[in-house]
Amino acid sequence: MNQVIPKFILKLNTILQVIRNIRTKDWKYQTIVSFTSDGNSILIHDEQMLESQVLPEIFKHNKLSSFVKQLNNYGFKRQRNELNKQVYYHPYFNINSNYSMLQMITKRNKPKKMISFNIFKDDFERFKLELDSIWKYINHYKKIKIALRFLLFLIIFYSLFNQYSSFILIHSNQNIL
Repeated sequence: MNQVIPKFILKLNTILQVIRNIRTKDWKYQTIVSFTSDGNSILIHDEQMLESQVLPEIFKHNKLSSFVKQLNNYGFKRQRNELNKQVYYHPYFNINSNYSMLQMITKRNKPKKMISFNIFKDDFERFKLELDSIWKYINHYKKIKIALRFLLFLIIFYSLFNQYSSFILIHSNQNIL
């Protein structure tokens, strides 16, 4: 499987490797961000300088929070050192990381947000009440429909009864004469 190194990881590794290889005091980022002395973690020396100089130039933004979020998204773990500076560790990212190790650093899959039933509980209750009233209306309508059919039956029956009565009356008058 041929994976590509994510741009963020590639930029981060490039800048830290350049700082490591150019161990002179005139390199502008060396006092801002570097590998720790053991080479296993990223050490942020100066957060304000990181925001004002490094991030805009390398990562095209100037927010430390966005940078930290990217680190977290790629599985870096935050630690504090003895000088209370921010240190970020990842098992595949260190001073000796090679291409295949950097390929193994991927964004963490965020689980899909589940819709909580509690969010819609009030809406569900309102919907249930509305549905109940609709069913009551339908049942009421069915009862009215049955009553109307019965009434129609009575009207037809009454009409037929009148016709039958008239027929009987007419025939009974003919038999009398």
